[in-house]
Amino acid sequence: MKTQKQLIKLGEKLANCLICPSVIKTRNQTALNPLLKKGGVHDRDNPKTRHKKERAKIRLHLKHRGHDNNF
Repeated sequence: MKTQKQLIKLGEKLANCLICPSVIKTRNQTALNPLLKKGGVHDRDNPKTRHKKERAKIRLHLKHRGHDNNF
């Protein structure tokens, strides 16, 4: 556990921003790319996943229409 003196010094360092760097660099720049995250480019290019999602949307649409409405 930190003493009160250590906590005061830590607070002063944080206030002066000596601990936190001004610019945080990532190790992998592509990790920040929104297209490479889940559901991005790779998900759209997969035909099996695209077909599965389209079928789910059609089933949901038919479910909301009801059985009494014909095409």
